[in-house]
Amino acid sequence: MPVFFVLCVCVGGGGVTGFRYGTKLAHVVKGIRQIRAADPTAKILLYCQFDRLKLDLRDALRAFGIGHLSLEGEPNVVRAVLGRFGDPAQQRDYVLLSSLSKKAAGTNLQIANHIVFLHPFRAPNQTTVAAWEAQAIGRCQRPGQTKQVHVHKFFSRGTIEQSMANAAEADPGQSWRTHFGAAPPVAEDPATAPSQEPAQPARSAQPVASAVPVTIAAAKQRLVRTALRSVFTAVRGDSTTVGALAAEIDRANPGVLNAAEVDVVLEVMAEDNAIMRVDNQLILI
Repeated sequence: MPVFFVLCVCVGGGGVTGFRYGTKLAHVVKGIRQIRAADPTAKILLYCQFDRLKLDLRDALRAFGIGHLSLEGEPNVVRAVLGRFGDPAQQRDYVLLSSLSKKAAGTNLQIANHIVFLHPFRAPNQTTVAAWEAQAIGRCQRPGQTKQVHVHKFFSRGTIEQSMANAAEADPGQSWRTHFGAAPPVAEDPATAPSQEPAQPARSAQPVASAVPVTIAAAKQRLVRTALRSVFTAVRGDSTTVGALAAEIDRANPGVLNAAEVDVVLEVMAEDNAIMRVDNQLILI
């Protein structure tokens, strides 16, 4: 199925009266309500980059009775959160809060078919943003997904967010859409957004295997995998940190790999479901 992409313009109060959390979150709350009204079984991935804003977001969802979970904490907590969210019979907590920069790489979340980006993401360059977004969307749009996947990107009109959103869409070659072949976005004001979908989006989206280019030599990939096995053996457990892995690589093969190369190999391993990465935690699957 194709990815259906909507740019959500936040202006005014979003039609939510008495809302003390601001215009942006008023629109998000209304949007989530509309999603569940249209599909009572829909589950939603909600991405927010900033911790302070995430706290306000959680307060707003709680105030309006929107059940949600947050992807953070120790490995056993993360597993429990993913298990609860991924249970089709569990419909109380249907929103999963996460971050792109602290993403859970290697998690398959076909249970969700709505991806909401609370704001344009900040990164050193647009290529990085596109890769992060593609990986986030790829958690849902992959083999096993049986529903239409929707991507909703919110921005506030007349702010730097609008400039960032416009810049991201001005160059299709620097967008997550290059990984999926999705149709151009439909711009909507959530206060007047229609509930129906377009009859025939332009092109079908193909699942993305990995949004990170694999340019690391096979020999170096083997070094990372060997070092990771050594670390897991040493700790006699199924979780460790990126720092511990880096230290083992430096001990066994000093100067052979840099941090960027290690990150690429870890992304590949996560996409292969060999490990799960949550921020700096590495969890053996």
